[in-house]
Amino acid sequence: IYRSHSVIPSNDGFSRYLLAFLMLFHALLVIGQIHRKSPTVDEVNHLPAGLTYWQKNTFALYHHNPPLIKLLAAFPLLFSKDTVDYSGIWSDAEHSGNPLGKDRFGNEFMRKNAPRYFTLFFRARYVTALLSLLGMVILYLWTKELFGKTSALVAAFFWSCSPNIIAYAGVLTTDLGITTFGLAATYVYWRWLAAPSYHRAAVSGVLLGLVQLVKFSALIFYPLWIVIAIGHYLQTHNTVFTGLLFAKKNSPCKSISQTTPRRSKRNSYILQFITIILLSVLVINLGYGFEGFGQRLGDFPFLSSTLTRPRESGQSAYPNHPNPLLRRLYHARQNRFEHSWIGTLPLPLPRHYLLGFDEQSFETNPQLEKTLPDFSVGTGYPVYLRGELRTTKNPETDRVGWWYYYLYALAVKVPVSTWIALGFAALSFVYYRNTNWKFADFATLSGPPLLLLGTLSFLTDINIGLRYVLPVLPFLWIFIARLVATSSPLMAKPSILRRWPVTLLFLAFSWNTCVTIITFPHYLSFFNYFAGGSHQGHKHLIDSNLDWGQDLLELHSWLKQHPQPSAIGLAYFGLVDPSILDIDFFLPPQNTTGHLHKQSIPPSLPSGLYAISINYRQGLPYKSYNEHGKLVPVPYNAYRYFQQFQPIDRIGNSIWLFRIDPDRHGILERN
Repeated sequence: IYRSHSVIPSNDGFSRYLLAFLMLFHALLVIGQIHRKSPTVDEVNHLPAGLTYWQKNTFALYHHNPPLIKLLAAFPLLFSKDTVDYSGIWSDAEHSGNPLGKDRFGNEFMRKNAPRYFTLFFRARYVTALLSLLGMVILYLWTKELFGKTSALVAAFFWSCSPNIIAYAGVLTTDLGITTFGLAATYVYWRWLAAPSYHRAAVSGVLLGLVQLVKFSALIFYPLWIVIAIGHYLQTHNTVFTGLLFAKKNSPCKSISQTTPRRSKRNSYILQFITIILLSVLVINLGYGFEGFGQRLGDFPFLSSTLTRPRESGQSAYPNHPNPLLRRLYHARQNRFEHSWIGTLPLPLPRHYLLGFDEQSFETNPQLEKTLPDFSVGTGYPVYLRGELRTTKNPETDRVGWWYYYLYALAVKVPVSTWIALGFAALSFVYYRNTNWKFADFATLSGPPLLLLGTLSFLTDINIGLRYVLPVLPFLWIFIARLVATSSPLMAKPSILRRWPVTLLFLAFSWNTCVTIITFPHYLSFFNYFAGGSHQGHKHLIDSNLDWGQDLLELHSWLKQHPQPSAIGLAYFGLVDPSILDIDFFLPPQNTTGHLHKQSIPPSLPSGLYAISINYRQGLPYKSYNEHGKLVPVPYNAYRYFQQFQPIDRIGNSIWLFRIDPDRHGILERN
């Protein structure tokens, strides 16, 4: 192997077999997780919303995210009978004319399908599992074109053994979807830059439109594509970008610019790029069935501070929204473009695409203290980092969260072996830079991850999960895979030098594989050894990084193995009612004072077994089901007094078990 300067044989058939093996290994891990984890917070509403899109031909319910993943996941359930009852709150909302709440509809869907509720979600999750396999294939193909088959297999390996990818491949959310479709859109755009043609422009336009139908963060591709197209055109015409990357001439890496004509026809190039943009807009409208296409800009009931202004007396009526906070906002604010000439312009986009984007913009940067002067909270989400829970803006930074939140999340959630390999890949990049790499090569590989990280870090306050930067990971793996391509010159060196790239990758593969197998099936709560492992994750991050309501089924299994003589105290961070699993429980008493002293333990706390979601133990607010099947609010620090007790066990690291004796003291026990 060393003498042939190759880590594996270069035979195409052998490479395909290895890729197939990696895909099978990945699929088995994902499927195993699918059937062990309960529906997470977002999943509970995604699936019923997707069914309404197919069955009612409207995208009004839960337009918080674009519909593509929900449509795909709901498709297998269309062949099941009577999954959705439209004679209840759906019919009531239609008659009243008020918007339908996604939580209420999701609750009704759960009650109607209680005996088969989890089975329906298991079936729907296979869609995201297939998308993960598709993403691995796309990563393999792109890396193969860049650096060859061996490097492509290295990148595919990191995808197959990534705890973060496996975690979101096994749940029905948009995070894995944006990772796969974002990678695909960038790859086909890179191919169009390599050899511009109307055929490749059409494929690129379709993929750009599809990724917009997955998540609103994909909007960053539009300005990025424009910059890359201009820079690539200027460079191929011997202007200021020529020689942007200086490197050694002996680098083995390939480049798309080798095949790009030195002088393309400018008009054709511009028309092809316009085709990409127009086709993407067409695909967006097709994805929404052209619902609300052409509506005037001034007629939208916007919420975000960017698209609204203080309401003037005598202006048009405001929507009668069932949510009290939103109703107050509509009282105080109105569409910024209302009663202006701009507001009369029809928009070539679907109604619910724009309303969903506005809703997301409002939740990530609501600025309620500006829109509602008597409102004291400045964010839609409480945020947590290294034991600090924030709910209001820091006066020094004028924001709630931390600009480095996502960098920190990557540092503690990505396996250590990946970071070590990435460090050596960076050294290799410095030592073996490529003269043939041009602006388009560098921009398409570094632009999407850097722009996504920059946008989320500096332009939003939504510090609630690594999943928002999940699309960054494939680009890191491509960078690591380059290490194989640049190792060929080292093979001619003395034996110690020539073997280090292969040895390093072998150790990284072994470490990653062991970590992935040991973590099964608790991938959502994975933390690396830098963070002290998954058992110490709560000291760094919570929310969807650790506890997303995924371990209710695991708790049910634990209770079957350890029957309790009476009802347990259960504060579950999730939207699934534990009673549909026949769990006998009650909602523990809450500490409403917010103080963390020992005397703040509620005096009514009875003895017995308690299962507390780690989010609530760390003070996060949300809502939880009580023993009567009703969702009730959980305020800040309501269950933080459980920090004074030692847990007797942990369920998937997201639900902690406590035994409280009659004197209200925690008893440390061992299984």
